[in-house]
Amino acid sequence: MRAAVAEVPDEDFTRPSGCTGWLVRDLVCHLVIDAQDFLITLVTPAGTEPTRDAVTYWNVAGTSPERRRPATTRSTP
Repeated sequence: MRAAVAEVPDEDFTRPSGCTGWLVRDLVCHLVIDAQDFLITLVTPAGTEPTRDAVTYWNVAGTSPERRRPATTRSTP
């Protein structure tokens, strides 16, 4: 990611990204912070047995990602 971002001209960071309401800069920061959080989580002992596994971790509110409507199809109020 560092190599890809290094090639982006500075002025491109202030342009809209593919995510509505987010600039390229916002999206890059979001990805970096999530990557850091993930790495911290991997090395932080939980102290208790896990309550989720690799499959159930992705189960949000009882629905799988395949069953939820994509964000692009949501209606706006």
